[in-house]
Amino acid sequence: SKTKAEGWYRPDFDDSTWDSPFRAPEKIYSERIELFDNPKKNIGPHEYAWWRINVPPGAVLANLPGISDQSVAWSGGERLTIQNSRIELPAKAQRIYIRHDPRAYSDHLTSPVEFQCKGKSPGKTGSWYDYGLHRFTGFVDYETTFQLDKAYPEANLDLGNVLYMAEVWINGENAGSRLWRPFRYNISGFLREGENSIRIRVGNLVHNEMSLINDVEESIHFWGKTGIPLFNDLDAGLFGPVKITIPCIPEPV
Repeated sequence: SKTKAEGWYRPDFDDSTWDSPFRAPEKIYSERIELFDNPKKNIGPHEYAWWRINVPPGAVLANLPGISDQSVAWSGGERLTIQNSRIELPAKAQRIYIRHDPRAYSDHLTSPVEFQCKGKSPGKTGSWYDYGLHRFTGFVDYETTFQLDKAYPEANLDLGNVLYMAEVWINGENAGSRLWRPFRYNISGFLREGENSIRIRVGNLVHNEMSLINDVEESIHFWGKTGIPLFNDLDAGLFGPVKITIPCIPEPV
C-alpha cells in the first residue's frame, strides 16, 4: 500500500482485505534494477577512489576485503601499511583515509569492512554513529568512577535516553536490566563511602546488522550510497543524561 492504514501497528488490526504479497518473476525484478541510474565506475589512468572510514573505539586492526597492497592508507597524518587487505591501526585512531587504485585489483570492496577491537578506549555518551557503528548489532560497555562522602542508604540511577536496552553494575554488583523506558534503577545498598564504580552495558537491535545485507547488495553494488543512513531507527547508544539522585535525609536533632 502507498498510504498508511490507520492503526496498522495494533495487534488486533484487521488486514484481511490486504492483498497477499508474492515474489515477482526474475524477469520483472531484473528489469526494475536496470531502471536505476547506476554510478559511473569508469576511472581514468590518473584517477583513484578515496574512502574515509570512522574507526570504532579500541580498534587495533581493519580488514578491507578487495583492497590491494598497492593502495595507500593514512590515519592522523601517519601512513599505514596494507598487507593482505589488513591494516594495523595506531592507538586512538579515529579515522582512516584510503587511496585505492581500482586498476590494481578490484573496483570495489568485495565484503563489508571488519574491525577488531580490544581493551578500553575513552568515549562519551551519544550516538554510536559517531564511532562508525551504524551497522553494528551488539553491546557496548560504558565505565567510570565517582566519589561519595559517605555510604548513602537510598539512591536512584537514571540513564536518561537509551537505545535500546541497558544493564547496570554498581561496584561489580548487578543492579538490574531494562528493555524499555524509563531507564531508572534503585541502587540503594550498592553504594559505599569513597570511590564507586559503575558499568552500563547498552545493547541495540538486530536490524542494524540485517540492514547491512541491503547496504551491500544494493547500495554498494548498484547505487554507490555512502555515509550514515538517514533512518533514525538504526541509531543506538547511551544518550543520557546519566544522573544519580540521593533523597535528602534530615539529620536527627
